[in-house]
Amino acid sequence: MILAWIGAALIGLSLGLLGSGGSILTVPVLVYLVGEPEKLAIAESLAIVGGISLIGAIPYALRRQIDGRSVLWFGIPGVTGTYLGAALSVYVSGVVQLLLFAAVMLLAAGMMFRPQRGEIEAAPHPRSPLKIGAEGLGVGILTGLVGVGGGFLIIPALVLLGGLPMSLAVGTSLLIIAAKSFAGFYKYLHVLQEQNLAMHWKLILIFTAIGILGSFLGARVGKNMSNDSLKRGFAGFLVVMGLYVLATNVPKVLNPPAAEVYFRRCCSPASPGGVFPMTELLDLLRSPWPWYVGGPLIGLTVPLLLWLGNKSFGISSNLRHLCAVLLPDSAKPSFFRYDWKKERWNLLFAAGLILGGFVAGVLLANPEPTRLSAAGVQSVQDLGVHLRPGLVPAELTDLSHPGVWLLLALSGLLVGFGTRYGGGCTSGHAITGLSTLQGPSLIATASFFAGGILSANFLLPLFVAVIR
Repeated sequence: MILAWIGAALIGLSLGLLGSGGSILTVPVLVYLVGEPEKLAIAESLAIVGGISLIGAIPYALRRQIDGRSVLWFGIPGVTGTYLGAALSVYVSGVVQLLLFAAVMLLAAGMMFRPQRGEIEAAPHPRSPLKIGAEGLGVGILTGLVGVGGGFLIIPALVLLGGLPMSLAVGTSLLIIAAKSFAGFYKYLHVLQEQNLAMHWKLILIFTAIGILGSFLGARVGKNMSNDSLKRGFAGFLVVMGLYVLATNVPKVLNPPAAEVYFRRCCSPASPGGVFPMTELLDLLRSPWPWYVGGPLIGLTVPLLLWLGNKSFGISSNLRHLCAVLLPDSAKPSFFRYDWKKERWNLLFAAGLILGGFVAGVLLANPEPTRLSAAGVQSVQDLGVHLRPGLVPAELTDLSHPGVWLLLALSGLLVGFGTRYGGGCTSGHAITGLSTLQGPSLIATASFFAGGILSANFLLPLFVAVIR
């Protein structure tokens, strides 16, 4: 249960650091770390978010920074919408609710990624109560269906539609979120009773208490940190979490029986009380992840680096940086004479890849043998190469053989020459270049595949013959 308490602390810290959007972590923490059923997690999330928001609104109320008229115009339709959303949840499966929740996470991430030039300016003239009420009703229905407070939508609405200054919008939104959340929670009490599901009141109280303490701590820490950097970092985390929620629930919609067997085997809670066991989490980390999870996580590295730090993704550029670091100034060609310290992030990124490879390949190594194509294994064995456990053939890594040294030296030369001549390697061209629709990167990527086919069918047998 330690992971669950850490998750509760992260919910509070994110609320304190960001002011809004942090409560969106509550449902994933309850589902994936505690092991609660989807509908129960959404209901408990409303109670937790409502409690944290209510306590958070008290300091604003004492400073008279809550606008009562906006609470009525936005809050009453919001409360009504949340009640309706909770009532509609009866007709929607928990899996579909999580899919909607994932879409909300990605929407929140997109809004956080958007550059904010100064403070949001209030409307010169307050808009009609009808528009404010309509937005409140829509956000309320969303709250009731997926269990998010909606602060990232409420605050801009209060400022742009209601004409409130930010000093009033934040406190007002907290009171509205509390009212909406409690209304939805009240309806879920009846909904869950009909489905024979019971609230875990102790869990709700502990999460709320930890979240409140974390929010106060986050508010103090956040005074010394850049809010824009925090929001971009948190937005990146929301993207990853949103994709994970999609990846774990889309199969349940497309192929329910197979998905139920898989997730019951590797991700099920240990007991009806909903404790997510450490052994199951380790099994999930050790087991191969499907392509629709691993692929997006790798691909998202490119936009995250661009959004978070305006950095261009690439691995082969580290070869140039290492030469610039290691070569003495008197022996450096002009190509290596530059301020490599500005690119230290790239070296740290490469070091992180090595560290991550060690963690995944040694500390969290999959005990099962690597799954390889039977035809591929047979074709390699026909060359006289024997595959030991793993992916690296023993004959091609035997450093006692001079031919292996020749092979490694020639391979390194080709890699270094190719990346310099082509202006990048597979990571630069096939991921960054193709994602930005660069024509030369498409040619380079096609050439990579052609070179692989040539090497596997013609050069590899020649190299093996030389070594043997």
